[in-house]
Amino acid sequence: MWDHELGLSLDYDLRTRRPLRARTVAGFAPLIAGRQDPGRLEALITTLDSPAFLGHPWLRWSVPPSTSPFDQGFDRRSYWLGLTWPVVNWLLWWSLLRAGESRRAEHLRRASLQQIASSGFGEYFDPFVGEFLGAADQSWTAAVTLDWLANEPRQEERKVA
Repeated sequence: MWDHELGLSLDYDLRTRRPLRARTVAGFAPLIAGRQDPGRLEALITTLDSPAFLGHPWLRWSVPPSTSPFDQGFDRRSYWLGLTWPVVNWLLWWSLLRAGESRRAEHLRRASLQQIASSGFGEYFDPFVGEFLGAADQSWTAAVTLDWLANEPRQEERKVA
């Protein structure tokens, strides 16, 4: 369910018949689904770049936490309540590329690779201090790293960006 104020899609609670007003990376589902009208795409990008996600000043890297640090339920060390996930970063990177947002995608790719280079192939990371949490040597983190490395911009593309 689209929320104009938050610039995200929200989950809908069938019991209360109301949207769940939580700013999470799940709210970027329309970006991942693709083919957004320009206004919706602009709203999603604005929200992604905002202090609620990539623009938060305390982030160790410019990668989105799973829940906005401004939300009441945020917990930077709790599974889906605030950690950063390389596999989610990969989905957003791929979605940004597909939406024609190559500069934003490249910024997210580089920040994600810095996170992994600094802390290892963790399953997920504390967004503020960068400590990896969960399983060490996570295969999906290794897989997205390989894909990001395989998609390193060529020299001529770097000059344009």
